[in-house]
Amino acid sequence: MICYHTTDAADEILAGGFADATGSYLLVGMELTGVWLADKPLGGNEGANGDQVLRVAFPDRLDLSDFEVIEDGKPYREWCVPAALINTHATVTLMATDVADVIRYAHLLAEEAPPLTTEQQLLLVSLYARYPAEDQHVSRSFKKRSPKRAPKRP
Repeated sequence: MICYHTTDAADEILAGGFADATGSYLLVGMELTGVWLADKPLGGNEGANGDQVLRVAFPDRLDLSDFEVIEDGKPYREWCVPAALINTHATVTLMATDVADVIRYAHLLAEEAPPLTTEQQLLLVSLYARYPAEDQHVSRSFKKRSPKRAPKRP
């Protein structure tokens, strides 16, 4: 499963992993602890802060349904996932800005957005040529692993 997290602290997250935050997040009478993820890169209009987008890839076998926050009328899905779960099981990568923008626009198209302009079509073609495989569109990658031990010297 692929999720996205918009932030202004991508370098810190990539270096040390995600950290939990607690708040009510405009949900009346409910306080949540975790990291907010969405099925598309979110912007300021959706309550996200920052202009960097992290792609969070979970193994298909991992079920996030217990962490989904369902709100009527939202055109995207959201989860509030414990940081430890992300840091242990997900591969986190910083996305190029133009790729995140294409994903945002693709979601808008699904919501009956106007047709692409010629400039936007050319951008899509150039991006797909530049990033032919899904996992090749990232600029940096992070996945917490156990530290490696140095080999013993003879």
